Amino acid sequence: MSSPGTLKISSFELDLDRPNIEDYLPSGSSIQEPRGKLRLRDLLDISLTLTEAAGAIVDDSFTRCFKSNPPEPWNWNVYLFPLWCCGVVIRYFILFPVRVVVLTTGWIIFLSSFIPVHFLLKGHDKLRQKFERVLVELICSFFVASWTGVVKYHGPRPSLRPKQVHLTVVSTI
Repeated sequence: MSSPGTLKISSFELDLDRPNIEDYLPSGSSIQEPRGKLRLRDLLDISLTLTEAAGAIVDDSFTRCFKSNPPEPWNWNVYLFPLWCCGVVIRYFILFPVRVVVLTTGWIIFLSSFIPVHFLLKGHDKLRQKFERVLVELICSFFVASWTGVVKYHGPRPSLRPKQVHLTVVSTI
């Protein structure tokens, strides 16, 4: 009773589309050889399915797009290697010690000045706050100097009003 142009589906093909209950059983067990009774716990054990799903996710080609490739070494050739070695020497044996000395000097000056100012000028709050502010700006300047940074101010300085919040835009070159 099939009309021309339609496909006739056999019962064998229908059986292929039905889920196989043995796929949902734990490995090593089967319906044909029961260990006693078939329990709901055995049907609901999805550890094998989850393992296969995790394996598919790990081996997925879309996931491989986000895997980082190890960087190719650029400094292992005849003409770039000496320059790279000079850069390492300058960076770690000249610049780093200079930065450490600048930062250490800044902390020594800051702590040796801030602690006496804080405790000796207890009765003079305005003067104490002014000195403490200058010292905090000084340690900030030492940090910027140790990073070999430059602070450039643009535009007019904002006027100080009570309970005002200032926004600072930071850019690097």
